[in-house]
Amino acid sequence: MPISTTLTDSEGFIWDIGSSSSGLIVDDGQNDTFDGGLRLLVNGTNVNPQAASLDEGGREVNAAPVLIGGIGVQRSILVSDAAISAMGFARFLDSFTNTTDSEQTITVSIVTDSGADNTLVLPTTTSGDSILTAADTGFTTDDGDPNGGDSAFAYGYGDGVSAFGLPTSATRVDDILTVTYTLTLAAGETQSLLSYGTQSVTTAQANADLPILTANAQGLSSAGLLAGLSREEQLTVVNYT
Repeated sequence: MPISTTLTDSEGFIWDIGSSSSGLIVDDGQNDTFDGGLRLLVNGTNVNPQAASLDEGGREVNAAPVLIGGIGVQRSILVSDAAISAMGFARFLDSFTNTTDSEQTITVSIVTDSGADNTLVLPTTTSGDSILTAADTGFTTDDGDPNGGDSAFAYGYGDGVSAFGLPTSATRVDDILTVTYTLTLAAGETQSLLSYGTQSVTTAQANADLPILTANAQGLSSAGLLAGLSREEQLTVVNYT
C-alpha cells in the first residue's frame, strides 16, 4: 500500500511524505517548496518502499526495508515538533546494509526537484557562493522573492570534517539538485547518510538555518537534531562527525 503521511513541524511547515513511482519523497512541502523533494536512489534505482510505521510518538516515518542488488536500504524521516526542538526541520536517515558475503561499492543519490521551477535561485552554499559543487555539504534555495512566494529551503548533508569526507558530486541542472555519494560496504556492514531540511518564509531565515544543519554532532545535539537517534544508529553515520 502506498505511503502517505503529512506532518507539520514545530514552526508550522508541512512535510507531505509519500511514496510514488519516484520513491519515498516529500511531495510539495509548504507553498510549493518541492515538485518532489529528497528522492533516494541506489545505483540509479529509485528506493520505493510500499509500507511504513510511525514511531517517535507519530513524528517519524520508518519505511520498510527495500533490497536492491544485495543492499538492504531503509529510510527514516523524522519531522520535529515542539517536544523535539523549537526549530522546524525534517531529518532523513538513509541506511545501507550489505547483505552479501563480499565487499560492495554503491552509488547513492538524493535528488530534489525544486518547486521554484525556472525562478530557482541558490542564495548560498556552505562554500559561501551560489554554485553547487562536491566541495559543499549544504545549500539553500528560493524562488527569487526573498520575502515571500514559494517557501525557501535549507538542506544540510554533512559537517565537512567527517572521516568519510565530502560527496562524490553535487550538481544543479535547471531546477534539479542532486547530491551523490559513493559508499564501499564490507560484507554485513551498515553505513548511513544523515541529512536535514528546513522550510522558511524568507531567504534570510534559510541562510541562517544552514550552519545549524551542517554542524558537528555536538552542534546537532544542542539544537535537538539528534533526538530519537540511538547510539547504534549514530555510529553508522558516515557524513557527520
